[in-house]
This record gives sequence, C-alpha cells and structure tokens, in this order.
Amino acid sequence: MDAQARHFLLVSLLCCCTLSHAICGEPDEVIPFERILSRDAVVDADRLLNDLVQSDFELSSLTGGRHGFFECYLNGDRPTDEPQIHRTILDDDGERRVQVLSTNDSLPNIVTIDRVILIVGRSSNRWEQRLIRGFTCQVDEDHLFTYSDPAGVPPEVESGGYIRFRLASFLRGLIGKQLKSTEWRAATQTLVITRSSGGRILVRFRTPDDQRRLGTLLGGIHLRSSKGADVLFHSFIVDRSSPLRLNFDDVESLPARLGAIDGTKSPTTVGLPYITTREGLQEVRKLESEILLLCDDSREIGNPDFNTRFEELINGLAHAFEEGIRPTLSSGRRFRGLDAYVSAFVSELETAYLAIQRAITEDDPNADPIVDDPNILWLGFERGLKPRMARLIFCDELIGLLVSDQVSLPEKIKLCIAFGEFGPPPWAVSGMGSLGPDGPLLEAILHARWGWMPTEEELALCMAKVKEEWPRPLEQEAAIDSLIRWGHLNDVPPAALEDWFLAKQSASPAHRHCTWKALTRTPEGRAFLLSKLDALAATPEVQREVADIFCHRARATLAMERFDFMSRDECETSLKLCEPLIERPAA
Repeated sequence: MDAQARHFLLVSLLCCCTLSHAICGEPDEVIPFERILSRDAVVDADRLLNDLVQSDFELSSLTGGRHGFFECYLNGDRPTDEPQIHRTILDDDGERRVQVLSTNDSLPNIVTIDRVILIVGRSSNRWEQRLIRGFTCQVDEDHLFTYSDPAGVPPEVESGGYIRFRLASFLRGLIGKQLKSTEWRAATQTLVITRSSGGRILVRFRTPDDQRRLGTLLGGIHLRSSKGADVLFHSFIVDRSSPLRLNFDDVESLPARLGAIDGTKSPTTVGLPYITTREGLQEVRKLESEILLLCDDSREIGNPDFNTRFEELINGLAHAFEEGIRPTLSSGRRFRGLDAYVSAFVSELETAYLAIQRAITEDDPNADPIVDDPNILWLGFERGLKPRMARLIFCDELIGLLVSDQVSLPEKIKLCIAFGEFGPPPWAVSGMGSLGPDGPLLEAILHARWGWMPTEEELALCMAKVKEEWPRPLEQEAAIDSLIRWGHLNDVPPAALEDWFLAKQSASPAHRHCTWKALTRTPEGRAFLLSKLDALAATPEVQREVADIFCHRARATLAMERFDFMSRDECETSLKLCEPLIERPAA
C-alpha cells in the first residue's frame, strides 16, 4: 500500500460512520452556493441545511471546472502502525495539480505533481522520485472513506492528478439518515449539524469581505466523530491572484532543485529525515526552503515586511527563548525580566499581524484591509515565518510561556490576545494540554479569536469575570473581548462595557484594529460602535479607523448582496455616516 492509500485509509477510519447516501432524497433543484446566505435576511438552520445539500459548490480538475486551493487536516482517535498524516495541501491551477503532505510535523515529506511523486525516504534521507498513475482526491458521497479511490475519474484525466470536491454530495453522504438537529451560530457564522450517533459536522461560512477576496463563501468543514477524531477541510481559495495560492511557475523543476534520486519503488517507510547532526539540520532546512518555493508567489508583495523585517525580529526572540529562557525555566531557576521579554514578544506579534494582513490584501489595491477567516490568517503567518518556525513558536515558545509560573497572568493574557489573532494552527484542534490553573481563561481567549464556538464552561467563566465585584481590569477586558466575539455583547453590563471601550481607544493600532473588526461582525456590535462614532471625534485617528472599517464592511456586503450579514438599510446608513469622516482631511 503506497503513502497516498495509507493517507486516505486513515481518513476513512476517522469518519467512523455507517451512512446512507442521501439526507433529503435526490436534490430537486440546484441552488447557487455563493448566493445561499442571500436567500433570507435571517438564517434558518433547517432551511440552510436543505439548501446546502442542493447547492452547486464544486472544485474540479475537469476542463471548465472551478479550480482552487484547500487544506485537509486529520487526527486519529486510535493508535495506528502507519505514520499519522496530519496535513494535506491541495491546489489546482487548471493545468496542473499539486498535493503536499506532512506527517507528524510541519515539514512536508510527500509532494505529488500530477504523475510525479517525491517522497523523503527515511533510509536514504533523500528525496526519491517516481512516476505514478496520477494522484486522486475525490470528496463526495461516493468517496466518504476512500478519497484516493480512482473510481469515477474520467478517462481523459486518469494519467494526471485529479481533484474533485463536491460539497452537497459530501454532506448528504455524511449525514445520511442520522440527522438529529441543526443550529445556526450567527456570531461565528457556523451551521452545527448533530448526528444521532453523537458526532458533529460544522460548516463555517465567510464574511462578505473574505468571500469577495478569496472567491468563495465556504470557510471550512469540521467533522468530529463521537470518539473524538477530527477531519478538517478549510482555507478554500478560488481567487487565482491570491498570494496564498501555491506558485506553479517553476513546479516542473522542483525535483531537480530537490536533488531527487530515481526511486524504482516506494520506500517501505516514509518519514522526515533524522536531525542528528549539523548536516542533517541543514538538509532539513534545505528541504523546507525548496518546498516553500511553491508557496512564494512570483509577484512582488506590496508590503516588504511580509517576509523580512518582522520575520527576523520574531525569529530573534524565538532564538533567545530557546537558547536562554527555556533552559533556565526548565532548570527551575528564575529568569529576570521575563515579563519584559513577553511584552516585547507581544509587540512584535502585533507588528507581524498588521504586516500579514496587508500582505494578504495588497495584491488588489482596491481591496479592503480586513481578513476575518482565522485559518487564512494562520496560513499567512506560516507564509511569513515558514511552517516549521510557526509551529515551533506556537508549540514551544507560546505554550512554554503560558505554563510557566514565572510569567504573570496579565502577561499571559496579553500573549494570548496577540497570538490568538493569527488564527488556529490546524493541530490545535487536538488540544494544547494543561495550561495550569488559569488555563480555562487562556484557552477561552484563544478560542474566541479563533472563531471557535464556546463551551458552556467558557461562557460561564467569561460572564463571571465580567460581573466580579472587584474586577481585575485585564482579565475583565479579555472576557468581554471573548463574549463579543461569541455574540454576547448584550449580556455585558453597560458600565463594564463603557470601561472596556475606553480602554480600547488607547490600545495599540493592531489591538484597535482587531477590536473594530470583531465589533463590526455582529449586528449588536455594529450598533454599539456606531453609537460611539460622534464621541470619537475627540480622537480623530480612532474615529477614522472606525469609519473606515464600517465603509469596508458595507461595500463588501453590497457587492456580495449578503444581507444576512448587514441589511441594505444598515449598509447605506453606515456609508452615509462614515464616508464623510474618511474623506475629511487628516489633522
């Protein structure tokens, strides 16, 4: 069994379902997916599900098909003798198909380009190249368990790679006759489908801003089995001009650049090269840098900070942590100035956040600077730092600081606020382990910024922090942040909300941007922020920021006709009030 077959067999184990092939019988009509949320001003969960299983979203390598990029992540709920495959990136530019797989690490060790497969052999520590019939990735009701099954592939494309993702068919197969309930979570724009077996399917949708930029309304699908296994499909990008798509310009020369040797058959085991020597580490870095050429768009990025200045500074801080702080903490000794180090790290993270957001949006000079999809933001973070470094910073530095009893709780909260804005790394769905006595609050802060739905415990914790008789300001601020992102602004006591808003006005530019972005994602948040517009005249820079983000929201909503997000009247009112403030000359 080759690596691809093992990969997709593992996916089949995770689904853990015995399913019928239809939820509502055969579809009566085809409903345009990109208009699916435009049908009603108020979303009804049952109707939305019925519309979804009759919609036309499809990515296909067929001639004339809609081509795109997406990721798949999976984790298992049982031990396996096969390598655990965590992540797959797939991209189709209409002429070529590329699949990049990573096993147990952020470094890729299998790359398939149409009929050429490159595998890192554990025995040789080299890339091995061989020809295959052509990889297949089919996601629909006929391939719930065997995405690599070539059955149904048209004869004319059998010799090359083939990708086909059919959303309606996939959902019909997953749900079958086991539909228990549906629920619409407006704040996170998530349809929650609960199955009678205990598993859940989360279908996440995008804001009008992201829908317009990335080319599709679909944000992602999260399958959670009753045994705790997860399969995620996310980061769907259809817009060819996006700088986050793979770079196909030099893909044919990739085997030569990697120095791949001719492999006449698949290695018996596949894994990342051992890192036991300096030469081994250099080899790993070479593998990473060459593969990342696929992720480096050939066009110039408008903001040079995307892949230079902030990368150097954050890497420098990470190096200081690994070389000095981590060994000191591990030995139980005190590290003087640790809170000051965390403050510097937070400052650089905020700089990186603004740079990444601009880099994602500046490929279109007319685009707004708002990126809402948390998975897309994490993808941008990886593009800026390289996936291996992004993983090390999250798993080693962030977690290491959060579990240390030498870091004060206020600094831990600041760290979670700043890091959370980058979105969730895919492996975070498997959990982060214990973060100590303050772990529930820290996790709530991260989960809210990642767009995850709150648990009852997280909501109760944040409400308790807000209503404390003698509140600690930063804890209360973080709790209110989370409640707003979960759509519970109206549950916050007015006095606490006023104190919270006053503190936000004097926050850093990156922190303010995240706050205005979060408030303008919900009707109650927009109403609250719009009511403060006149009072912000005392701080013209802040008032302009708020007006600008309102205009972007309104224009994107009108362009996409997404009146489930904002009504037409609300869009027109926002533009009438805010456009003059933007056009007014700066003081």
